[in-house]
Amino acid sequence: KYPNDVNSISKFYIVHWEPTFQLSLAMDCVGSLNPWVYYDVLSGAFKAYPVDLDILTNIAVDKWISKESLQKCIDNNKWEYSKFVNDSMSLCGEFWVNWTPWNIIINNETKKVGNRN
Repeated sequence: KYPNDVNSISKFYIVHWEPTFQLSLAMDCVGSLNPWVYYDVLSGAFKAYPVDLDILTNIAVDKWISKESLQKCIDNNKWEYSKFVNDSMSLCGEFWVNWTPWNIIINNETKKVGNRN
């Protein structure tokens, strides 16, 4: 409705230490390999809590993602994903975010962010 008046940013606050990083990377790979089953796998992971990479992999395989494809994606994207996670954490810090998911509204005219300014 107001395309030139405001911008918004929506992100998930990703915790970047183990074992959460590995699970987060695996979920990113699930979304890359088959976005149609992402939320089914995520829901299955919550139901299986506490979850580890083996459990998450089995849930993904049950949703038609091959174990080999998932492992290849994880192996090939560790460093790129690590940069993405670190960049996201920096952005979260810039906007004083400490919850997930988070949304920021930016007023283009005044450059004020959310209710922070």
